[in-house]
Amino acid sequence: MDTLLTHHEQKDKTVLVCDTDYISSTLVSSMIKNRLGSKCYTVSDGRSGAKLISEKKIDLIITEVFLPYMSGITLIETVRNHINMTIPILILSSDVSSQMRESMNDMLVNTFIDKPIHLEELIYHTSLLLQLNKPEKS
Repeated sequence: MDTLLTHHEQKDKTVLVCDTDYISSTLVSSMIKNRLGSKCYTVSDGRSGAKLISEKKIDLIITEVFLPYMSGITLIETVRNHINMTIPILILSSDVSSQMRESMNDMLVNTFIDKPIHLEELIYHTSLLLQLNKPEKS
């Protein structure tokens, strides 16, 4: 069985954090940078997120559902239908109904974390999802 990515391997990974809450996105990106060593981009709306995903190599998307200009749901649909079908997606959100979660599962969302965020849970799931993009050893 494969082990989790080493700290060195995680440094080669890039995470996109989409959240309207500046404090939350700063905290999330700082934790990922400091604990995992991964590079982070942060944006505050879905349209900017979609643009960045189409321009850069992103290994994991962490997004809020309720974003301006393009919702997190529309961002996920855009990514899955037009950009990258396999990139891992983690939802950070509050007030997400079970029906909405079910529809996001149909869009291949990998993980949900309810706000307020528990940082150890975030780091654990982020590390696991970055593992999904681990290159195969020959």
